[in-house]
Amino acid sequence: MKTKQNFTLVRGDTLTVRFLVTDSVEARQDLTGMVVALNVRDAQRKRLISKSSVYADQIRVTDAAAGELEVYFVPADTTSLKSDTYPYDLETTLDIGSTTTGGVVSAPASDTVVTVSSGIVWLVEDYTY
Repeated sequence: MKTKQNFTLVRGDTLTVRFLVTDSVEARQDLTGMVVALNVRDAQRKRLISKSSVYADQIRVTDAAAGELEVYFVPADTTSLKSDTYPYDLETTLDIGSTTTGGVVSAPASDTVVTVSSGIVWLVEDYTY
């Protein structure tokens, strides 16, 4: 089931966002063997922030059987972005052969990509510096 989850991110800050992936009857979905990716885009659909569970410092599946994961945002993700609202989506793909070359993750060898969550990131200015 595609869920909606909006969150606020302060420009230049660190944030951990927790997700719970469920199906259409709200039963938790098993994420075992899945690659999870999150993409934040601008109004023209240009990818601004991209995270993948291939890298444990970006997305960590905390309890695969229970459908629980965390996405980690670091200051470098947002320091060059203007304060605004940005759409994001969170997708799962069955991992049957993804590879990493030169820091770039190739698409897993599966065409079963499922958007499990989407929403809005409210990026706000940090006024405390």
